[in-house]
Amino acid sequence: MFGLIEKYRSISFIGMSKNAGKTTTLNFFINETRGKFTLGLSSIGRDGELTDRVTGTAKPQIYIYKGTIITTAAACMKLSDATLEILRVTDITTPMGNVVITRAVTDGYVEIAGPSTNHQTSRVIQEMYEFGADKVFIDGALSRKSLASPAVAEATVMSTGAAISSSYGKVVEETLHSYQLLTIDTYFDEEMREKLQRGDSSIVLTDEDGEVIFQDTKTLIGNEKAIAELVDERTRIIYTGGAVTDAFVDMLLRNAKPKVRPTLIVSDGTKLFVSPANISRMQAKGIKVYSLNAINIIAMTINPYSANDYMMSSKRLIEDLQKQIRIPVFDVMDKGSYREISG
Repeated sequence: MFGLIEKYRSISFIGMSKNAGKTTTLNFFINETRGKFTLGLSSIGRDGELTDRVTGTAKPQIYIYKGTIITTAAACMKLSDATLEILRVTDITTPMGNVVITRAVTDGYVEIAGPSTNHQTSRVIQEMYEFGADKVFIDGALSRKSLASPAVAEATVMSTGAAISSSYGKVVEETLHSYQLLTIDTYFDEEMREKLQRGDSSIVLTDEDGEVIFQDTKTLIGNEKAIAELVDERTRIIYTGGAVTDAFVDMLLRNAKPKVRPTLIVSDGTKLFVSPANISRMQAKGIKVYSLNAINIIAMTINPYSANDYMMSSKRLIEDLQKQIRIPVFDVMDKGSYREISG
């Protein structure tokens, strides 16, 4: 499995929901890469604790090896089983103290509570490189799919599973929908791409001649009606660097005249929070959706078990997902499911 991540320097791990198997997947790759390079490790949010603070259920801990560079909050050092040597105390603050860059002096379990923003995460990744990390793994928090942004990591491993729903069909549907949003097609016009990203505005409209019109409004959220009313038959593109939600799509479709077919562009697929129904409605209307920056999801892992005492067929989930996506799909607890991928 090392071959999946060998060519990438930074890899993020995201989960579709709690108990999707993200931490188990992270541990799997930590173990797979042991001895091959110096690993850097951090998290958006807190992870590695024994018990989930929301559900009260047991959680898998994160086990690291001597020499690993760990970025975590100061208070987490006392909660970790591994002995950690402080390399740098940063000025990034969290509810658990300043973020500290450390090196593991011994093998052991660690708790990680890293920076809370993508910008801060990108910064500590660079600092871990400075202290000798060859590759960096970033563990995502619940619903923080923004960690898959190419601004943070070169590649992403996505985890899903039975925890999403007791309905098998819903698990497959929601997983495929999230994957499709995250990997939405990249906009192809390089000249227009450059125009859209100029200036400080996060919302841009262009007319039929490609003239860019920057908006004073910084976000679509709360301004759905005002922006939708600006869209007319001359509007060629709607671009935002922020989130696009169902509320905006509903307003856009409600206000759109028959010949209004703008192209909707987001900075990357993590900014799309749109239901399958609204994606279909936009397609039927002729409104195409693109991103400026591609997200590189390189693998998907599945957890067939739910904390609510039910399970699904691992083999069936893998087969049904693999039919519709091109990346490897496997269960890290089932060697048979990834033996072929490993070669």
